[in-house]
Amino acid sequence: MPLATSILIPSFRRPERVTRCLESLGSQTTLPDEVIVVWQGDDVATRHAAEHLKGTLPYQLRTLHSPKVGVVPAENTAVQAASGDIVLLIDDDATAPEDWIERHLRHYKDPTVGAVGGPADNFLPDGNAYPTHAAEPQGRLTWYGKTIGNMHDQPETWRSRQPTEVHHLVGYNLSVRRPAVKIFEAGLRPYWQLFELDACLQVRAGGYRVLFDYGIV
Repeated sequence: MPLATSILIPSFRRPERVTRCLESLGSQTTLPDEVIVVWQGDDVATRHAAEHLKGTLPYQLRTLHSPKVGVVPAENTAVQAASGDIVLLIDDDATAPEDWIERHLRHYKDPTVGAVGGPADNFLPDGNAYPTHAAEPQGRLTWYGKTIGNMHDQPETWRSRQPTEVHHLVGYNLSVRRPAVKIFEAGLRPYWQLFELDACLQVRAGGYRVLFDYGIV
């Protein structure tokens, strides 16, 4: 049976951006089974933007509320409601290429894979791309606790590289096998960017591998 997918999108005061993100998910070669947008605090504009699209997109769109503002409380609101076998995370200001879900799911044919991620290309407000960031290695955690990312704005030639096993990934382009992560760690304030690291450590502690695919941009 095909694996069911849930996409989680915490969004805060960027209704135009989340609209574009949701529309990109409607053009996937493999459509999601559900997309969950979490609006936070008093940000009713985000709720209105998402609910305005309900019924116009080829997937189930759900809106949930997190009274507490913050990416981790919002992610946890979504993940606890998610029904998919595979949970995908994407930022509200990201646009997914048409094969984004399909590329993630390919890796889960291997039962040893518990999480998959890829790079992101960033753009300035004027539409120009960020400078190329050709730094290595990717997704490492040193023995003394330093995190090394290098998972953005990579050279286009790197997209043909073979996927590599890493220690951690980044939440703007991340999927996990649902049983491998029960909840995201909310006690990391004010360093919430490390919640993805904790999630990947949970995955690895469960005996799964964490993969970085250079071609899932």
